[in-house]
Amino acid sequence: MTEDVYKDACAFAQEEDYANAAKLFKKAADQGHVKAQYNLGLCLHEGLGGYQAHMEAFHYFKMAANNGHPRAHYMMGCYFAMALAPYESLEEGAEHFKIAADAGVDDAQYNYGVCLVEGKGIEKNQEEAIRYFQLAADQNHKEAKYNLDICKNRPRSTALE
Repeated sequence: MTEDVYKDACAFAQEEDYANAAKLFKKAADQGHVKAQYNLGLCLHEGLGGYQAHMEAFHYFKMAANNGHPRAHYMMGCYFAMALAPYESLEEGAEHFKIAADAGVDDAQYNYGVCLVEGKGIEKNQEEAIRYFQLAADQNHKEAKYNLDICKNRPRSTALE
């Protein structure tokens, strides 16, 4: 039943009928469907389906992240990094980026690398940053390739400062 509702929501989204997609994503999300929780979070974050609601999006991203959705962890990291979360915690943001990065999400690998270079929510560690930039660069992430080049070709004390 829930999977059918989710599939119907996806069909509406494919047709760019985001109002109906969001309604069905919500129905499936509230019944515990992890992908629906993430997709509803996206709809609410982007304002698809009628209105933009960052706190409600955060709620659904958190539900999906708690259920193991890698991209939901990435979005949680973004919410903490952009100060859109209901409370401030760079540490939690870095943790969510790391979880998503370790699951192979290239944007999270890049962002976790930035956290490591800048010491945002985690202790600075350029060697580890290079490793995460490399993971993202291997997936053709342009910013990661740029930062990787900077980190590898400049002295440690001046790279990305």
